[in-house]
Amino acid sequence: MGGLINKVYTWLVKKPIRTGSLAALLSSPYSAYTLITGDYSAQIDSLESISFVASIMTPMLVLPSVGIAAELLQTFAYEDKYHPRTRLSDFKKRKLLKKAVSFGDFESLVEKEFNLQKQGTLKTLIKDKQNTFSDTEQNADKIAALAEKEQDPRLHADAIIRYFKHCKYDDAFIQMDKLFKLGKALPDLYKADLAISIFANKLGLFLNPRNPAGLLYAAMLSALRQDFAGAFYYSTFAKKTAEFFKSPIKNEIYCLDALIHHTLRAKNAKAVWSNFIREIRKEPALERIAETKNPVRVLKSSPFLSKTVVFKDNPNPVNLEAEIEMTHLIGNNLSDDCTVAEPLYLSESSIDGAYTCVMRHVAGETLLSQFKKKDYSALKGIVDCLARIHAFVPANKVRKGKLDIADKVQNKLIDADLNLPEDISDRLIRNYLPVLDSFKDATYVYNKDAHPENWLVNGKQIVVLDCENGFLVPQQFDLANLLDYSHYLTDTQKDKAITAYVIAYEKYTCREVNMDKFRLTYFNSVIQRAISLCTAWSSEDRPAMHSERQQVVFNAIHAIDRIRREHESYHNKYKSYYLSIRESLNTMHELVSVKCYS
Repeated sequence: MGGLINKVYTWLVKKPIRTGSLAALLSSPYSAYTLITGDYSAQIDSLESISFVASIMTPMLVLPSVGIAAELLQTFAYEDKYHPRTRLSDFKKRKLLKKAVSFGDFESLVEKEFNLQKQGTLKTLIKDKQNTFSDTEQNADKIAALAEKEQDPRLHADAIIRYFKHCKYDDAFIQMDKLFKLGKALPDLYKADLAISIFANKLGLFLNPRNPAGLLYAAMLSALRQDFAGAFYYSTFAKKTAEFFKSPIKNEIYCLDALIHHTLRAKNAKAVWSNFIREIRKEPALERIAETKNPVRVLKSSPFLSKTVVFKDNPNPVNLEAEIEMTHLIGNNLSDDCTVAEPLYLSESSIDGAYTCVMRHVAGETLLSQFKKKDYSALKGIVDCLARIHAFVPANKVRKGKLDIADKVQNKLIDADLNLPEDISDRLIRNYLPVLDSFKDATYVYNKDAHPENWLVNGKQIVVLDCENGFLVPQQFDLANLLDYSHYLTDTQKDKAITAYVIAYEKYTCREVNMDKFRLTYFNSVIQRAISLCTAWSSEDRPAMHSERQQVVFNAIHAIDRIRREHESYHNKYKSYYLSIRESLNTMHELVSVKCYS
């Protein structure tokens, strides 16, 4: 019974506006009854008349009184992650914090030439969309979805206000990020709405000195009014409050503080990002989200952060700088239906031996996930995107030049992670000539590392991930990485994709490609990529990929069979070599199978 009472109490005090509205609704039958049965003959200024009018207006009186009572209970007698309980001593502490923050010269942080001109009021929303949304959580979600679809900053701002009203702070924070990310003119607020929002916000700030979320709301309202210095003040105040009171949403506050400074181009934005990275690196719960060569991580314990930013570490900052440069280059050459994950900041010093690049999280599903569901609808667009990248990234922008393939395969075969018996690795190296010869006339392009986990699909949009800047490789390497990474594609599907790639590449470069030679080089690329992947996936750091090694080795064996059937003269020329490679791969397949299950 006690548990039920506690649940009811929590439900009532968690959202004071909802509680007040419910009380008003429950009192309305009494008001209606009085209206129907009342004595209309009483004198207007009589006690009976006043009592009659008060009875009719009961819901209007109940709503604010019960709402305020619930607000006070929430303030002093209720606590959760987003509603820290207020102690009387907090008011004095917050006053001291406010005084300390007020010493900052926030006006000097404003970039004078930066301005997001206003583009219209939120009041026009109703007219523009010819739809009205009642003030419910569900409609806040609908407005947020519409904002995402139409990329309209007014809709994002409307969703933020509604989410804050319903205490859905993670969703409000996400909409704030999306609003600023658009880079479009910030909407003006209708004067009445603005006044109500500011009043409600100031009341919340007064009653909840421990809660930094309201201060971020104040920062957003300041930004919407083009008061960027005010936005920086409230954002910094929110961060200091989260620090001082050890808020459970401190990391979220740090992130939004950085995003606000970044989006509004504050002159100290780099320092703010640096503080955020130092805080986030203290978290033990950063989790890897993809099987990339260099780990990419998110803080999955935070609904907001896991949908907002990702972190990529590298001991060498030059590698991350080169990746950022390549990401911008690729992004500038993509078609409208493709995009890249935006780099936000690169740390200027190492933390625990690594530099960190913060990138904006992009929603979507990896191509590999779609393959697993037998959904191949995005493959055509991704193949075209890959051809476009290969065509438009200049060779002189690829910093390490041509890959020495012979040296690469030798290093992979003797790698300690693969732990291949010496006689098998020696036999492969001695007989690798036909594979290497097939690359002699190949076109070398930027190595996109185009495997299916490096592409996201978000509706009709394709997102290009992991644009590390390394070597020039035969263009078939990326295609083999994309199509022969797993067992999900049939030979027919692969052949159609190869043909589509060649047609697209010819279109973008205005150069003719010999299809027969291209396919021969592709099949040999499958062998090369299988050895590289099998070695990489044998690392102790990537246990999730150990069981996938059998498939890529099998794909290489199958590629040799296709060379024998479809390129008979080339196969006959190197018949003994291919036979030795095939036998060695069969042994490798058996070895990795045993190691997977031992």
